[in-house]
Amino acid sequence: MKKALFLAVLLLAGIVASAQSSDYNRVSVGYHSFSLHAEGLSVGSEPGFTLQYTRGIGFTDKAPLFLEVGGKLNFTPTNGLQLLRLTVPVSVAYKYTIPNTEVFIQPFAGVDLISNVYAENTDGIKRVQGGWHLGGNIGYKKVNLGVSYNRDFTDFYDHVTSGMIALDFGILF
Repeated sequence: MKKALFLAVLLLAGIVASAQSSDYNRVSVGYHSFSLHAEGLSVGSEPGFTLQYTRGIGFTDKAPLFLEVGGKLNFTPTNGLQLLRLTVPVSVAYKYTIPNTEVFIQPFAGVDLISNVYAENTDGIKRVQGGWHLGGNIGYKKVNLGVSYNRDFTDFYDHVTSGMIALDFGILF
């Protein structure tokens, strides 16, 4: 049993090591506009701040296609709606590097698992939601600027969904 476990650990380490050449980490901070939608119409939006960590895992060494997983903390501190959300995004991203430069463009799309950790002045909100997102990054060397849009699959509260547009500044390492 110990030999099988040792071999499994070695195999896993080999897989991780072979993919590390294209993997990346990104930490970003940003501004977002959180909006509520009822019956397809926007019923208001509030500004907020975002802190995010993303791990990009290369699918292969031959194509710049990545699985991105991470965590995002969104805080909307306004008087009308104080909200703290924890989101676990899972994305597929394609990184296109402009030839003969260190500039890249990286569109992405994926799904979110959202937890409304804290909410003030909103009775009846759903604590856990699902959603989708899409966006893009543009970067130079280790600096990254991104824009994204998120929308719920499920209600934020009865017959009301939420969406968020965000602008982020990040560092790759």
